[in-house]
Amino acid sequence: MPTFVPSSIGGNLCPFGHDVRVTKHPGLSAHLPLRNFVGQKYPFQPLRRSESSSLQVSSPTASADVKTSKQSNDSLTSSILSDPDIEGDPIKFLRVSEAYWQACPPCDILLRGHRVSIIEKRRVEGRIQEWNVSRHELQDLVELGLVTEPELSQSIATEFNPVHIGFYDELKPQPDIVAHDVLNLGVNPRTLLGFMRARFLEQGGIIYEGAAFHTAEVYPEGVKIQQCGNVQGHWSPIVRQMRGSSRPDGMCLVVGSCATSFPAERNKSGDFMRTVTDAEDDMQLFWQAFPAQGGAARTTYMFTYADCAKQRPSLQALLDRYFELLPGYQGVPLSSLKFQRVLFGGFPCYSSSPLQPQFDRILQVGDASSSQSPLSFGGFGSMLRHLRRLTEGLDAALQQDRLSRKALILIQPYQPCLAAAWLFQRSMALQMGQSRAPRGRRGQLSGFLPPSHINRLLRANFRVMQVGTFVWPRMA
Repeated sequence: MPTFVPSSIGGNLCPFGHDVRVTKHPGLSAHLPLRNFVGQKYPFQPLRRSESSSLQVSSPTASADVKTSKQSNDSLTSSILSDPDIEGDPIKFLRVSEAYWQACPPCDILLRGHRVSIIEKRRVEGRIQEWNVSRHELQDLVELGLVTEPELSQSIATEFNPVHIGFYDELKPQPDIVAHDVLNLGVNPRTLLGFMRARFLEQGGIIYEGAAFHTAEVYPEGVKIQQCGNVQGHWSPIVRQMRGSSRPDGMCLVVGSCATSFPAERNKSGDFMRTVTDAEDDMQLFWQAFPAQGGAARTTYMFTYADCAKQRPSLQALLDRYFELLPGYQGVPLSSLKFQRVLFGGFPCYSSSPLQPQFDRILQVGDASSSQSPLSFGGFGSMLRHLRRLTEGLDAALQQDRLSRKALILIQPYQPCLAAAWLFQRSMALQMGQSRAPRGRRGQLSGFLPPSHINRLLRANFRVMQVGTFVWPRMA
């Protein structure tokens, strides 16, 4: 029986979903009708086997309506996203992502002799914008046989050093902390996934594109699909079924872009973490920047740690602030930049992580499993850090037919490092109203933090960690 892998190759910043059920037979149904976060029920189309045992998949015939942004259509963000040269349909995706935010509640198994199928709603291919990662993390792809050394080298589009870490100080600017070999490689996702796709098909893997996963039926003695590896990301409909109405304990809101026309002399190093302002509107804004496309372009991100309070700003408001601050941050007029891609979205984080399996023969992998640090929030790098452990665990479970829920829990154990990382995440987030003290009560208000608090705290912490050459701890 094959291993079944619903995937989310396109990334998790723009959520998509469908009505999904995981059903236990006989008589016990685990079906929960799933709705998107704005109340529109997704069309239900079951995924079943025919009498000839060929896998039948069907593409969705309708999409959920989403609320449009309340922001003005003539905002700075709208004018920039209207550029036809930007990849995809960013305005449409912004509206979809906005609705989710405002209402927020493949490995080498095939090479080990297992039959694997991938179901992808769109196409199994990488995006244009590069993934940033450290070289030692990429080596697992070679050691696990997913790509060869020459293929990995061809996938690396950009390599640079050093990266800088700096925190805003209005009164006395501080020198940067300089690190080397940290997220200093830009991997071309389209090239890397192209090599991996070719190897997957050569080994007998099956890919169903333009099709959406809707239903898995679990029986006491087995399932029609032996192992369901859910790698659909944070917004996986299976994960939403498992978590129910619980809201994330934290969010990392991210906006950013990849653009050309940066001066070459300003595009030779990166920023691992930087602030250019103190906290505003109960949020501390952080920045990252990396050379891309061999130095021909530059990727910049602005992100913040927050909760899911309704008073938090919209993604469009964050994009407006991003475009307002970008020229001062990078020293380049906005009008001189040519944007190739704009991204926006949110990474949810739960204190109850990683997400424990709740069904026999179904295992969450990657962002869907919440096996990520509350600081880094998942993605390509987080998946790489768990790849070897997951590969060996799944291989053993499949060979021994140990696919019960209790057995699969052993593959996703409690990780103390994730719990400890919550302390760091909380230290970089402000609660609503925490930075706005009533006049005359600044020194008396319990819980009040001045706007400069997070910057001062991080400057002190990084000075303590800076002993000789700075070494960034490897996070889960």
